[in-house]
Amino acid sequence: SESINPFIQEFSLASGNAINNLPIPEKFLPDGKNQRGVRNNLAFESLTITPNNQMLFTATENALAQDGEAAKPNFGTPCRILQYNLSDNQPQKEFLYPMEPFTPLFNFTGRFDSGLSDLVALDNRGNFLSLERTFTGLGFAVSLFEVSLNNADDIHNIPNLATVDMSKIKPVEKKLLLDLQTLPLPLDNIEGLTIGPKLSDGNISLILVSDNNFNRLQTTQILALKLIGVS
Repeated sequence: SESINPFIQEFSLASGNAINNLPIPEKFLPDGKNQRGVRNNLAFESLTITPNNQMLFTATENALAQDGEAAKPNFGTPCRILQYNLSDNQPQKEFLYPMEPFTPLFNFTGRFDSGLSDLVALDNRGNFLSLERTFTGLGFAVSLFEVSLNNADDIHNIPNLATVDMSKIKPVEKKLLLDLQTLPLPLDNIEGLTIGPKLSDGNISLILVSDNNFNRLQTTQILALKLIGVS
């Protein structure tokens, strides 16, 4: 398939026209040979802006071609979180986000699709929630993590993670917050999350939404959760 460069653009709601285009570091741009850049349909799936509107973050859904293998059963993948400074719209830092390996319930040999689907900034201090989603042909597995960038190494000067000792890189800190498979409902292709309105008890809400892939067998599913301990 034809390689398409990832992009981050700002659009006017009034006109629908693009009004701003952020520069993308070269390491993310596919070279057409599957040796560098984002993989097909595994590029920037997430986007969030800090509450003070100073920083924008996105992340690759899987590893860049030069960084490592894409996710497969029982094997995670080294994603990159990319940070922009919105005062000058320039890329500033990058962080290693190791996506969790997923173990299918059975000896699965069909279609497997797993990735880092979304991020949401909780504050201006490097704390986030992340959403990881896996399709195994037998349904969806979705996990919500607490993520901190505070002790992670900046890897923007490393063009190729496969050429360095990954054990010496401090990745982002992750903690499982919720395995959505434990909820009493069938999951669809949950891929988006955002902070919702504050609830009557003072806690904030978290809204999740599925991507139905224009598939009649899927549904557009919206989930509303209460986020306790975050103001």
